[in-house]
Amino acid sequence: MKTLAEAFHHTLQDIYYAENALVKALPKVAAAAGSPEFKTLVEAHLAETKKQVTILNEVFVLLKESPLVRNATPSRGC
Repeated sequence: MKTLAEAFHHTLQDIYYAENALVKALPKVAAAAGSPEFKTLVEAHLAETKKQVTILNEVFVLLKESPLVRNATPSRGC
């Protein structure tokens, strides 16, 4: 990455990737929940995560950038 804008876009892509991974994984966690209370919490988190994905999609539209990453592996921070 050569510019701050590239770093920002790359970070947004990482967040997009992570949020979508949660959208895929959380239904499995809810299904395996040991208590109704935990299942309700996981389902609420899933709903919130879906909203965040929608917001990220809107950000990418505004930036006229793609949320998709060629290498679908998120960056590893320190």
